[in-house]
Amino acid sequence: MNGFRLTPDAVRGKRFSTTRLRPGYDEGEVDDFLDLVESEVSLLIRERGDARARLEALRRLLPRHQDLDDLAANVAALYRVLWDEPHPEASGMTVNGGPS
Repeated sequence: MNGFRLTPDAVRGKRFSTTRLRPGYDEGEVDDFLDLVESEVSLLIRERGDARARLEALRRLLPRHQDLDDLAANVAALYRVLWDEPHPEASGMTVNGGPS
């Protein structure tokens, strides 16, 4: 479409030519429709901008959550090492650290 971008201003400024040889479109209906299209295009542009802003905010938070996921995985691994896997130094010891 020749690189043309539909904008609220383009819709608002659109003019239709009138014809004298035959009846044309009802200008009131065309104007009402253009008002509706302008309103919808404006809403969609705002919603797209809001969605982009929310997406960017989430992208900025992502590294923090990845760091927390890494930390949680490390803590879980440390827990398994300390409590789940027997160590030679701990043979014969109880949970309280004394001899069994």
